[in-house]
Amino acid sequence: SPTPSAIQMPALDFDSADPASYKSRAGQTYTNGEFSQLLQDNPNLTLNGITYVTGNVHIKKGDNVTVNGALVADGTITVGNGFSSASSPATLDINHSGSEPSGLLAKGNVTFGGYSSAITIDGLLYAGGRWRIQDGIQQDVGININGGVIADDVDHPVEVEEGSDEAFEHFQPVVDLLHPVPRAADENLLPVQQEGAQHFLQRTDLRHPPV
Repeated sequence: SPTPSAIQMPALDFDSADPASYKSRAGQTYTNGEFSQLLQDNPNLTLNGITYVTGNVHIKKGDNVTVNGALVADGTITVGNGFSSASSPATLDINHSGSEPSGLLAKGNVTFGGYSSAITIDGLLYAGGRWRIQDGIQQDVGININGGVIADDVDHPVEVEEGSDEAFEHFQPVVDLLHPVPRAADENLLPVQQEGAQHFLQRTDLRHPPV
């Protein structure tokens, strides 16, 4: 198949004063320190709705996080990367529930590290910077994304299998995901989003095979 043509990366409204931004719509907002403490106190953590973190998110070994909605950070998000004394790998399960946005979204990089095993995202994976996938040291990193992927750069080869349009009816085009874009940019971004939806936001099962 022909190589998709380059398109402008859609911007998302993370933290403007607009009531439609993620920060404005979040049911709970944490600093990075508060979120780290929350994970330390609740290693088997369930979050509902939109959770917004000001700063970086680190989901380490021993953390098992379920998100019924969206986990959003205005820094970076790492899963299974960095030191932890726990022996079990990190897991992340993001579910689409109701009409709210669902996904994993960061202004900066998103990294799936070598100490994560199972990552499932039913929604949008958005990295304003680089999306990095690191092979496991003692286990392989398994990734299943049913939704869309938008990243400024990807530094690891992945395999993408496209599903049916009917199965993806809740995710296409971008605006149907209920992921807000800056109001001032709507006029310029909307045609780009619709044109690029076939490349970025078809329903996909994205798996990182063992190396």
